[in-house]
Amino acid sequence: MADAGALLGQDSFADQRFEGGDLTGADLGGRELSGCVFKGVRLAETRWREARLEDCRFEDCDLSRLAPDAMGARGVVFAGCKMMGIDWSNLGGYPAMSFERCDLRKASFAGSTGLTLAPEGNQLRGAKIPVETALRLAESFGLHVLK
Repeated sequence: MADAGALLGQDSFADQRFEGGDLTGADLGGRELSGCVFKGVRLAETRWREARLEDCRFEDCDLSRLAPDAMGARGVVFAGCKMMGIDWSNLGGYPAMSFERCDLRKASFAGSTGLTLAPEGNQLRGAKIPVETALRLAESFGLHVLK
């Protein structure tokens, strides 16, 4: 297990576990993280410009106002994280992220493509989603959608 502060001293990490710590406002741009787990780390207002995250997991972290500009995200999981005020519209190409135990009420996914939402374990009331996502969601409940 590494101290979260280690993220400030290196540009690349693989299969590391970061637990606790406060990196509020830190610039984590350009970092390459693979197979890393973040547990209870405060990452509010951090900047991730052009960082690349692959198969990483964030558990019970505060990611409020995180700035993921041009961040690559493949196989990234957010579980029980606080995620207020994040603009996901400028992620790197073809992101693959999932959210568990998440409060997505009133979240806007406008402009998202390939978005699939799982209602079990997530709060979705009032979320704004594209039509194709609504169709997939209805079909996941066994509904036959007429087109």
